[in-house]
Amino acid sequence: MRVCISILIAFSSIVSCQESQKTVEVRPEQNNTPNAQDVNVDSNETKKQVSTKSFSEFWSRFRTAVLNSDTTAVTAMTEFPFRTRGPLDDYPIVEYNKEQFPVVFWKFLKQWSGLDLEGTTELEEIKKATPKESATNIDYINVADLEFRKINDEWRFTFIYLNEETIEELPY
Repeated sequence: MRVCISILIAFSSIVSCQESQKTVEVRPEQNNTPNAQDVNVDSNETKKQVSTKSFSEFWSRFRTAVLNSDTTAVTAMTEFPFRTRGPLDDYPIVEYNKEQFPVVFWKFLKQWSGLDLEGTTELEEIKKATPKESATNIDYINVADLEFRKINDEWRFTFIYLNEETIEELPY
């Protein structure tokens, strides 16, 4: 049954994609994701370390940190509480603190992205993704199943979609 659901989700994702997998998907504000007013900003010290007004600059730093498995750097670019949701909109939003975040995020990177039938992981999608410069003038950007928001004029990593298998593996 899981295989059928996974294939159905993958097929829906493939059919609904309007752009290449390697581009940034920009979606209008939706109620299922956190608003800038709903999230807290980390200390000024952390913000100084990751201050970026351009999404392209932020993405470059974020991608490098992920590819280098630099948990400290990824955490410094992340907004807490960090929020997740399952693959469908009827799944509840779940919040994680700074201590829980690394486990959730590294499991997310290993999950199937759902963007193809070959089993491409979220990490492989991050390796391929290239943001469009023209899409960086807004306050909300999705790259695959990752969401980024501009909060207090700084880009932050705020949200991910988890598949059912990843949710079941989490110890929280």
